[in-house]
Amino acid sequence: MDSPSPPFFLWRLFALDPDHVSPVERMLMRVALGVACFVALRTYDDNRVFSGDDLRNRVVGARVMLAGYDPYTFEWEPGMPEQWLDPVYEPKAHRLTISPPTLLLYAPIAPLPYKAQRFVSFLAEWLAMIASLALLAHSLPAPRHRVIFLAGAAVLFLATDIWRMHLERGQMYVFPLLVLSIAIAASNRGQDDSLLAGVALGALGLMRPNLLIIAGGLLILKRWKTLGAMLATIAIVGTITYSMLPTTAWQSYLDVGEQYYRAVDDPEPGPNDRRLPEHVGPVEGVQFHHSLVNVSCSSFAHLYYVLRMRFDLPRLEIALVSKAILAGFAALMMIMVWLRRGEATSAFALMVLLALDTEFFLPHRWGYADVMQLAPVALMLPLLARNESESLLASACVLIGLIGGTLGQHYVDVHTATVLRSWLVMASLTALAWRTDTNV
Repeated sequence: MDSPSPPFFLWRLFALDPDHVSPVERMLMRVALGVACFVALRTYDDNRVFSGDDLRNRVVGARVMLAGYDPYTFEWEPGMPEQWLDPVYEPKAHRLTISPPTLLLYAPIAPLPYKAQRFVSFLAEWLAMIASLALLAHSLPAPRHRVIFLAGAAVLFLATDIWRMHLERGQMYVFPLLVLSIAIAASNRGQDDSLLAGVALGALGLMRPNLLIIAGGLLILKRWKTLGAMLATIAIVGTITYSMLPTTAWQSYLDVGEQYYRAVDDPEPGPNDRRLPEHVGPVEGVQFHHSLVNVSCSSFAHLYYVLRMRFDLPRLEIALVSKAILAGFAALMMIMVWLRRGEATSAFALMVLLALDTEFFLPHRWGYADVMQLAPVALMLPLLARNESESLLASACVLIGLIGGTLGQHYVDVHTATVLRSWLVMASLTALAWRTDTNV
């Protein structure tokens, strides 16, 4: 007797027809479903046990924003409401790093008790992941690609520390993944000029301002509907955000980025360190500083600091160098999109990949940010699956990066394993998109 298959609605959700898949593909989908169910149970337990330290600074930021304070400079004082306290101490920089528009996403749950916020965040992250996988599966051109993508996503992303740490910390990178997935699906992988894709890309730029460089690529491709909708979304949401926050908030947000560049370059204690909040014990019934520890930073700034310490490299103005490289990637994206402007999907893939590459040159980029790699993997999967030397080499490098990021922690330190995964996957995908001049 055949073993049970996933329910029919799941096949439809992920753009598959159970009557037109092979026995091997059926087996892979059963494995993917089993892995997802196991991970859901394990991460639910994590949600109950651990404190979700990264969610705390966001909900506190939303609460003090609604109370009229600048959330990027706010300092809790004894006598203030406990709901305004983020007890997780960062000596060099303010802990709130999300953009002002992203902070608005946390305003609806700000009045809830923290434990309820944790549960809502957990559900929202899972729903965003499922929706992203469904949208990316629908965007793929063939059922074989969808099965490979979903099975790979389950085993190489959901079942690893990428997703577990994301959920345990209460992180937000799955939400940029969701809007990017909407843009990919709505634009038919970049072939169509789509208003919905423009709205999604506008939301993406508001969440991750470095990704606003995508607007330049759309201009070159003459995607007027997409570009117009993107700019209109940015203008409307930006205006709403400006009206809700103190006028200093945007500059304060940029200042936090500068604080983190300095913190990465000089992490030793100093006289200008921020003071520790004068509070001891649980906050809102939660004992903070209780988190999983196997996570590390994969940004260029932190990597250079590690190499400088190990090999006595010269000290750089790391903020200036990082920004210069980021600007270089923006210029390179414009040039490459111009050269590929006659090949819609190829140009779109390059635009997305090179824009996402700029993430490495922000002051910090933690391993759980790799959930966003699901979008470029889906974009490039038809090329990765080709039986050609360049595709096979890129596929091998992507697999080495993803597998090495998990298993490598048993042989090297977490930072090395994280950098291997993050940099190798994105470098391989970008190189393949760069080298291949046919549509994907």
